[in-house]
Amino acid sequence: MERLVLWHRLIPVPDDPDSERRDRWTRAVVRRVTDARGVLLCTVGSTVAACFDVVDLERVLDLALDLLGSAEREEPHIPACIALAAGELRESAREPAFPFPSGTVLDRAQLLANRARLGELVLDREARSLANRVYLFGRAVATGVAGLRGEALDRDHPRRDGCRRAIRHLQPAPVPPCTADATRDVVEALDARGRHAVLLRGPRGAGVREWLDALERTREPALVLRIEAVPGGLEPLGGLRLALLRRWGSPDGVAAAMTAAALDPADATTLTRVAEGRAVARDPALLALRALLSTFGDDDAEVWIVLDPLSGIDAATVDAVATAASGTDVIVFTRLGVDEEAPPFFSADARTHEVLLPALRGSDARAVARGVLGEATDDDVVRRVGVLGGDTPLGVVEAARTLVAAGDLVHDGDKLVWRVSPRGGIEAIAAESLIEERLATVEPTLIRVLGAACVAPSGASTALIAEVCKADGLDAHSLADAVARLREEALLRPDDPWQPTSSVLREVVLQSMHPARLNELNRFVAEAVERTSHRDGELTKATVGWYLAEGGRERDGARALIEAGRAAQLAGFTRAALRLAAAAVQYDDSDATRAAATTLTRAARRPLPPPPGETRRTAPAPITVVAPPDDDGTEVLSERVVHGILTRDFEAADRYIDIAVAEGCDRGAAERLRALGLLARGDLAAAMRALASSRELAADDRAEARGALAHALVLLYASDLGGAVRAALASLAKSRARRDPRGEAAALHALALCYRALGKEQEAEAIEEASPA
Repeated sequence: MERLVLWHRLIPVPDDPDSERRDRWTRAVVRRVTDARGVLLCTVGSTVAACFDVVDLERVLDLALDLLGSAEREEPHIPACIALAAGELRESAREPAFPFPSGTVLDRAQLLANRARLGELVLDREARSLANRVYLFGRAVATGVAGLRGEALDRDHPRRDGCRRAIRHLQPAPVPPCTADATRDVVEALDARGRHAVLLRGPRGAGVREWLDALERTREPALVLRIEAVPGGLEPLGGLRLALLRRWGSPDGVAAAMTAAALDPADATTLTRVAEGRAVARDPALLALRALLSTFGDDDAEVWIVLDPLSGIDAATVDAVATAASGTDVIVFTRLGVDEEAPPFFSADARTHEVLLPALRGSDARAVARGVLGEATDDDVVRRVGVLGGDTPLGVVEAARTLVAAGDLVHDGDKLVWRVSPRGGIEAIAAESLIEERLATVEPTLIRVLGAACVAPSGASTALIAEVCKADGLDAHSLADAVARLREEALLRPDDPWQPTSSVLREVVLQSMHPARLNELNRFVAEAVERTSHRDGELTKATVGWYLAEGGRERDGARALIEAGRAAQLAGFTRAALRLAAAAVQYDDSDATRAAATTLTRAARRPLPPPPGETRRTAPAPITVVAPPDDDGTEVLSERVVHGILTRDFEAADRYIDIAVAEGCDRGAAERLRALGLLARGDLAAAMRALASSRELAADDRAEARGALAHALVLLYASDLGGAVRAALASLAKSRARRDPRGEAAALHALALCYRALGKEQEAEAIEEASPA
């Protein structure tokens, strides 16, 4: 059977006068081995051979390290060394002349022990492969026999978890020089009183959060509301609710803070109800938020609102921020994608500043690496970390963390040095790959807690995470220990409870999670939100419904979404009610859900009576379904959606799409048009996701042809001209096969656009002339 063989020996010392001392040590080794539930195989002189179960690998290695440490502490030192081999160990034949087990694993253990140096613990290839996830190795040990080699455990830095814990000694990333240069004018402009809008663009990992943290330490604003994405982007005022809870901890904390700030009791009650997730009417919510901003902004104190990222925040919160900030001295920081279109938040009296955070140059990357690693670290180490990290601050930070976690870099006094030698190759590695490498050695319990933190809403409370982990089988002590370890290893932020250190880390964790595990955690979070939220939190049901549906309970999730939609409609959040109705149908296509969604959309389209002195914009007209003569009966979306996209009235286009989906229109067609709307806004990644969803919903050749056409336009925008041509040709082939002249004309038009992008104007004109329409 598969066993671990430990082979201990003492290196001979010429003319050793104290042989009795060596014998005492050997007897002590035998006692320690048997106490550790090892099976003694033999003792010959100072040689001790024993075997253990493979599952006890860590315990056996810790025993061996402790034996070597005890030998070195003896005066004078005991010259011991140990080898460990793994393999098949056959039982004895029970013959008097051959009473011992047999197997090559014994020979390997003996050979490696004979080649080991004083104080070394050497493992053969099989044992090393078992221990590699937990332990670090150094010198290669050759036996000169049939290529048999082993590796000595690094006794100075034996365990990987010790290296990962050393990450806590790394310094926070400084603001890169190029970022400081790009934002200098904006920082100076903020000194002027008034309303400011700062649009921050840049790739993922560009360091927006780090720059804002550094600016906050310098300017010390009186209030910072960090508004982040709400799961699914469905809960009306969900972003504001989580921001209030992140700032003051609980609804009771919000109420106490409003009282301390001498806010009007009506406004204080409204904000407390928002924090509870209750259906607060739109206008009182906006007035209460404006009063909060004005109160904290007195006496020349700065008030900040941070929208990070804008794309994931629910529309009601964005509307509340845009309206409440009007006429108040507030600074709104908004993180956008490089090509994402900025919404019209502010009127003309706002000072708008747009900043593109630049990619790091070589000198900038080295400056970030120097700040993270420390001034005493050698230039060669700094240079290599800077190169591995690429052109973003997050990449450089993750390169440093990964090298420390892997044991490549270790602390030597006040500086970091190579443990053995620099890692082979010197080229940039994507931050996602660095994070994946670091997570590969993290213990399962820590991964379980990190997964819960990544699945839970951003800014989740300790009570909510505790409920999730309790459902997952973790007790309070294990949870507290895991949280401390995750913060040491820079997987959770030390200053923001239950926040992963970056959005990239959150995505990597979610993408690497098994679908069944992700569904399970979604259900746990849904139940925890229900238990920890206010009992009257009608709008919170939107988040509960999203988690239930994502966790596989689509019908229950759709029911919760419809309930939240009714509450949103009664509170005046018409757009949110339509989105919730559409989402319910997308998750559960049953007749009951469709009927409830249709009733909700019709109620939402009926305008509420405007308050005194205010004229309310009317709701959109019902969508018109058009069926061409040669259509197979599939409903297509109204030209109103296309008109909204072409006129860049994206809110109207999204509203019509949601109405159509809720009332039974073809979901695949809706997703294709949603993809084109996202493309027109410049959000290529979201457009690709919507397009992938439309392909999954394609029910026939016509839908596949339309999907290929939309794919061609998206690829054309992404400058993938080869892929765009292939997708347009695929759409053309499917349209011709089913004799669809409208589809054929559209495919040929897309193909002509591709040829124009390639600089082939004549070919493009010839293709357009061949169009049947």
